[in-house]
Amino acid sequence: IKAKHPHSDDPDRLVIPRSFCVSEWAYLLSRVFTGLGIPVQGDIVQVSDLVDAQPLFNVDSCAPLMGAVGQFRRLARVSHGIILAPQIEFLPTDGKSIGRTCAINQGGIAIAANLAKLAQPKARIHLFNLDLSQLKPEELVAQIHERLAPVFQRYGLSPTRQALRESIARAIDDHHRLRRETADLAAEMLAEALAEK
Repeated sequence: IKAKHPHSDDPDRLVIPRSFCVSEWAYLLSRVFTGLGIPVQGDIVQVSDLVDAQPLFNVDSCAPLMGAVGQFRRLARVSHGIILAPQIEFLPTDGKSIGRTCAINQGGIAIAANLAKLAQPKARIHLFNLDLSQLKPEELVAQIHERLAPVFQRYGLSPTRQALRESIARAIDDHHRLRRETADLAAEMLAEALAEK
């Protein structure tokens, strides 16, 4: 999955930190932006991020929160155009549950973004909320067309709702394709393990 994410070295790139449930949805988001011609870097939490952030917490907290804080602080120190900080509140569940993400995920991205901004006030971090319960182009266009206006402005774009809808539709297809490929790979590995007992 990591190999499928975009890895732009452009100093003005859009960076998508893969932490919390954003990890699962960063590929979809990256495909929306690359489809519009924006250079994108998908970034994963590193062990050093956890080590860097741990001293900032004087109360018990979970490792994913510490990792996200360290990750955002690291990304804020290096060249970037914008660091995207999607606060994903609901996930698609096909009606099996309400789909609400965990409480720490709901506030964790904002905490990580705020602590990064305190350390690096010039960092450009775009925090916005996102509801993925209805994974349909029209639903996502309605949410992000205006919420991502500062991102589009940074990259000199003003996509129409139709152009954004088309990019989102392609990104959703790509997301589903990656999930199928990942499931197929897991099935192949399981079959090989069973064959070798």
